[in-house]
Amino acid sequence: MKAHLLFFVYGGLLFSMLTSEILFASDGGVLDLHLYVVCLDGVGSSGVENMSRVVEGVVEASGISKIHYPVQASIEDLDVDIHVDVVTDWVAYKILVENSANVLIVNGHGGTLPIPAGYTKEEWIAKVAYAVSYRNITWAHIAGYPFNIAFHQETGEALWGEEGFKRFMSYIGKSNVTCRVPVALKDEYTPLTPQAQSLLSDWNLVNSMKMDNPISSLDVPDVLMLSLYSYISQGTGYNSGAIITFTKFDVTEDFGFYIHLAGGETYDSSQSSRDFAVGYVAGASAIWTNAMKTKSLNAISEAGTAITEAEMEGRVKGLDEAKTLLKGAKDAYIHHYYVGYDGSIPLAQEAKNAANEAVTPSLLDVYVLPIAILSVIGAFVMVSFIIRWRNRKARSQNQQRTKKMNL
Repeated sequence: MKAHLLFFVYGGLLFSMLTSEILFASDGGVLDLHLYVVCLDGVGSSGVENMSRVVEGVVEASGISKIHYPVQASIEDLDVDIHVDVVTDWVAYKILVENSANVLIVNGHGGTLPIPAGYTKEEWIAKVAYAVSYRNITWAHIAGYPFNIAFHQETGEALWGEEGFKRFMSYIGKSNVTCRVPVALKDEYTPLTPQAQSLLSDWNLVNSMKMDNPISSLDVPDVLMLSLYSYISQGTGYNSGAIITFTKFDVTEDFGFYIHLAGGETYDSSQSSRDFAVGYVAGASAIWTNAMKTKSLNAISEAGTAITEAEMEGRVKGLDEAKTLLKGAKDAYIHHYYVGYDGSIPLAQEAKNAANEAVTPSLLDVYVLPIAILSVIGAFVMVSFIIRWRNRKARSQNQQRTKKMNL
């Protein structure tokens, strides 16, 4: 009986994860997000003191029903429906990483990576990296040095060191990235960046995070989507908090994100615990990032459909502008620039509006070019005729003068 019960439990979990597509309807539908917090029974943690507080922070961040576009009022709010589940079982965790798509995962164990039975640590981190790269998974790291410790289901805990994070980042061509603190900066604090404060304005993020395990902006310039907590020294940003786009640009839609929250003690006006604070920031960052990406893809798709419909209906006057705007939106999306006045979302919306406003050309519009061409040709022929007539006349006059002189 117990075996049958477990079958239905895990079967239901697998079905839920396989069908948890990120949806956003063009008619004001709801963005559906699934967020899982990994807190396996009997597994230790690194940098996290109380995983229950992490879960509480994630749940608190997930309590919103709308996400506001941060710049232009003309962009509609995003209605969201966020589901949070805590994964405490090894089988559920294994299914989550092996099979899920379009979900958000917060590793409640901090710098410790749980390794299921049947996998080496190298094989399992490859599974994690593949899921993030190709199945739109967001993986949030919340404490300590990322992947510093491997906890194997069968053999227990073992130190992995820097190699774990290097191996993970190698899947996007960043195999030499480390999270070392420059000696001169070890006592500094990384404040919440103004950009992060503005973009994630639907949440009250903690003000600062003690410098620890930062990622240098110089190491990830092409995949750093947003600095969350950063200290600038000699022109270089050291990010104890950052959102990394986990792709090598060979995947345009199914890539995911790595959220890095590896600083020390956090500070805000309420002096909430660090575990709660990073759970909250991880949840908010994961939700916002995936919402903006999904909204961007949706806006680009709608613009493309509007242009196609206009072409089919013969409304081609004004479509050149729409196509130019859509190209700009796609370029912005490829560079992971979703927001701002020249981000993919507003540009795609402008392209859609331009396509909807395109009209059928009038007869004058249709024939103005051919008429202009014929006019130019006619003028050219006339000028050529006049020149030839003048040349003939000049030759005739010269011949007559020559005859008179000979006489």
